[in-house]
Amino acid sequence: MQECSFVNTRSTSTREDLTRYKNEVTNLLTRRNNNNNTKPNMSNTSDNRTKGVPKTIATKQTPSTLFNDSTNPHGGVVLAVDKKLNSIQIKIDQLNIVAVQLIIKNQTCAIVSIYSPPNELLPIQIMSSLTKNFKNIIIVGDLNAKHPNWGCTSINHKGKILAEWLDINEMYEIQNQGMKTSLRSDTTIDLVLTTPTIALSQCTTLPYTGSDHLPIFFDLSGINLQGNSYIISKTYWNIYRILLTTISSYIQQENVKALPDNQFEWFTSFQQLLHAIKQRVTTFHMTKQQRSTISPSLRALLKHKHYLQNKYRHNKLE
Repeated sequence: MQECSFVNTRSTSTREDLTRYKNEVTNLLTRRNNNNNTKPNMSNTSDNRTKGVPKTIATKQTPSTLFNDSTNPHGGVVLAVDKKLNSIQIKIDQLNIVAVQLIIKNQTCAIVSIYSPPNELLPIQIMSSLTKNFKNIIIVGDLNAKHPNWGCTSINHKGKILAEWLDINEMYEIQNQGMKTSLRSDTTIDLVLTTPTIALSQCTTLPYTGSDHLPIFFDLSGINLQGNSYIISKTYWNIYRILLTTISSYIQQENVKALPDNQFEWFTSFQQLLHAIKQRVTTFHMTKQQRSTISPSLRALLKHKHYLQNKYRHNKLE
């Protein structure tokens, strides 16, 4: 059974508030890991109104994180996926949306985080297109859509559009109907939508003080992980170097051909090429134990270095 948490965060104004937000999210993720070490977590933060917060959240098992900016200065989305899960980012060229594809025991599942600002249209087209490529889909986020169908006491234009779309297409089911997640109003605007192929054994809110929205926690039935295993990558750098040496003359020719005003575009393409070559010479395997690539003494030095860096930055801001 797979555990997931969905957290909707709001803006904080002072550094103390930002630190409290980061610490509470860290504690939330850590508690999920400590409850059952065989159940990796997936956490989602939408409507991320914490400009200036570090873009990494450290836990005992630091998750991989994916971010996307917003169309307004107070928004944004992020997905944090446990590194024990085999995840691949789904490319969606639109702000306020981030998605990953999870592959667990030959089962594929798309996890999508969406923030829809109150004055913008719902990304209905993208939500519909996902069903063409994926059978199992989970969409979480602050859609700012109000309708009695999922327990709101009022209705707005976005809620009417979403309700009509759900009734006509029958692609998704709302799993948290009537669940009050907003602390500012008696509404359910943080929704968990799944395709009919996915069943949740439980879906509930968690106590949380770092936001004006409550986190949503749910278990996915039918997605089981046996044992405490990790996915480890191994890159064959010798082959990587040989491939680069082989095509180096071609790369130099392309660099010479590039016009001075197209240097940035050429560099971007070159960066993508390096990433593609690395993927081709990288393999993945499962292991029962995760070992650090650096020695304990170096880890202690790095920890002290980070402490000094943070101390310097805080003193500089004061």
